[in-house]
Amino acid sequence: MGSEAKITMPLSELASIRIGHLFRGPIKDMDGGSVRVLQLRTTSSDRPIDWEGLLRTEVVAKREPKWLQDDEILVVARGPKSYAVFLGAVPPHTLCLPHFYVVRVEDERILPEFVAWQVNQQPIQTHFVRKRGTAAVGTLTKQVLASTRITIPPMEIQGKVIALAKAAQRERQAMQALIHNRERQMMAVARKILS
Repeated sequence: MGSEAKITMPLSELASIRIGHLFRGPIKDMDGGSVRVLQLRTTSSDRPIDWEGLLRTEVVAKREPKWLQDDEILVVARGPKSYAVFLGAVPPHTLCLPHFYVVRVEDERILPEFVAWQVNQQPIQTHFVRKRGTAAVGTLTKQVLASTRITIPPMEIQGKVIALAKAAQRERQAMQALIHNRERQMMAVARKILS
């Protein structure tokens, strides 16, 4: 960005923020249910969501739920780490639990995927840790998330960062697949030798 001034703004000036869907009572896992439910255990900051592996259920509500949409960002509200997950190719009728904030970027100067990447970087992660206190399982408040300052570089830089992040994710997945394959080979060798 050279000598140009850095543009930073609170997230609340760039996006809307809402809490995930509040289910009444326990969620029943129903084979063939028409509604998919994202839970903490089905998300990660470093791997894509397995949409087919989500819990399936039915929802009875007076009003139509606010379904998750492409280009939204989930930010973990509860737990040891508040990471962000960018949503792409969201199946119809998908909800998330209130353990997440749902962020919808409304400013055309910044890409939603870049916001998600930025939230997962050390400066914002350190900011979250300071604001959450020392509890092992803390809560990220909506006020802290809304006031988090987001940097807006030129669109070209945002695109390059996203491309690099996707390449790093593919490399991580390839390495994990190789490690998993090697572990399976070693188990097969052990069975053959030790049986």
